[in-house]
Amino acid sequence: MMRRKGRDVAESLELGSAVHFTQHVPVRKFTSLKIFKYLILIALGVLIHSMYKRIMQVHSGTPDVEDVGKRLKDIEDKLNSNQNVERVNDQKEKIKDLTDEIFDEANKKQIEKEKLEAIKEQVKSELKEEQKREELTKNDELLKAINQKLKDKDHSLDDDIKEQAVEAKFDPTDEAEKKELQDEMAIENDIAQILDTVNEEHKDEPTDSEEQEEVDEAQIPSESEEAKNVIVKPPEPGSNHAFLNEPRVVNNKPVKKTFLDKSFKLGERFNPEKLPYKGHHSHELPALVTAASRKTMNQVFQLIESIQKFFSDGRLYVFDLDLNEHERKKISSACNVRLRAFWKNLFPDFVQNLTLNHWRPLVIQTALAEFGDIIWINPDVRVTSSKLKQVMHETEESGVMLIGQSVAHTTYAVTHPKMYKFIRTNKNKLYQAPHIQMMGLIIHSTQTVHKNFMKILTACAIEKDCMSPKGSKWDCDFDFTGKLYAYCHRYDESAINIILRNMFDFDDSKFYRGNSFFQPYDDQMRPHLKYCREQN
Repeated sequence: MMRRKGRDVAESLELGSAVHFTQHVPVRKFTSLKIFKYLILIALGVLIHSMYKRIMQVHSGTPDVEDVGKRLKDIEDKLNSNQNVERVNDQKEKIKDLTDEIFDEANKKQIEKEKLEAIKEQVKSELKEEQKREELTKNDELLKAINQKLKDKDHSLDDDIKEQAVEAKFDPTDEAEKKELQDEMAIENDIAQILDTVNEEHKDEPTDSEEQEEVDEAQIPSESEEAKNVIVKPPEPGSNHAFLNEPRVVNNKPVKKTFLDKSFKLGERFNPEKLPYKGHHSHELPALVTAASRKTMNQVFQLIESIQKFFSDGRLYVFDLDLNEHERKKISSACNVRLRAFWKNLFPDFVQNLTLNHWRPLVIQTALAEFGDIIWINPDVRVTSSKLKQVMHETEESGVMLIGQSVAHTTYAVTHPKMYKFIRTNKNKLYQAPHIQMMGLIIHSTQTVHKNFMKILTACAIEKDCMSPKGSKWDCDFDFTGKLYAYCHRYDESAINIILRNMFDFDDSKFYRGNSFFQPYDDQMRPHLKYCREQN
């Protein structure tokens, strides 16, 4: 069934004909009700528009009378509050200023009080220092008086003099320590007395200059020339040492009678069988011995620290060479340490000159006489191993062991020629023998050690021309071989090298042990000592 197509309006249009749209397009008619509704809507729109405009005026900042009044009131309130804040701040500032003034006054009073306390403390310290100075002055006067008594009494020490001297210098706290110090003073006095006695007996003998024995160092003969002027000394009857039983090359010049007398008297006085002093004779760890001066204080502190570390059960005896009161108290208050006196004022000036090392053999002899067996340790080294105890058993047969470092030059190169006048030796062998720099020395107080080592070394120490001949110096001028005389001297170290080589017939293995126990002083290390006594 075909749908009927609607007729299009445009099809009925003709040119010049009128078109009536209303006949085809429906038009809505307005009624009174609709008009009323439209009017209401228009009124609502106007109302909404006016309200919107009012609101926009308020927010756009258009001033309103009431708003302006409120704002003015708010501003006034703020001003009033600011004024109140300023008043409060002013009051706070005044309170703060007042508080500062109060604190300033209090601080001033506190400062004045502290100043008064400081003045009181200063006065007290000055009084203490003055008392100390007076005591030191009295002690100095007492020591001078004691020295004068010693000279007047020809070194015959009685108990009263020894007690006064010990108390004046050390002020020991217990009787045992006082007795030990008096024994040491007696030992050193014996050495000084022997020196005075022998010097008095030989004061009329001609001097070296009168005998024209001065050595011209610029004309020292060569070894080949020297060998022509030697003699063979026959062995002493009853001697049991290889260096005495075999023919030796010795100096042709006679040994001084004065030196022999000193050596003999020292041998008699310090014979181990006749000594009244009792050593402990411990072969596990004997007394450790060193010496301290003002120049070696820091070095000795490092040594003390190392002893405390490796030998906590040991004891180090430090001989006082020239320490002041403060240094003595600091050393004596350290754990494992005992301070000992070295009465160098009993000896001639050359012994008191610490740079010449006359004091070291005398300190060793003093300690050996007191303790029997000792380990001497140079003050410029520190202990780095506890194996030192084991070496003690190895030294029981030989009685002595030198611990140190063998160097490139020989002992002949660093020994003043005048020393050979006092300590005879085979210079041909010495010319080939490497010099040993001593760091430590283990010694047992036996007849053999005393006779062949200590009495010769001590006699050399109290003979100026033996230990430090005229022209001796430390600085050397070595040749490329290190064997020729280098125009220098090693003082007691040279003597120890020569005497020990004589004693063991130049067999270093019998008396020398390479160093594995000590290290030189390190100025970068700060020692931390343990103290067991108060430093009053």
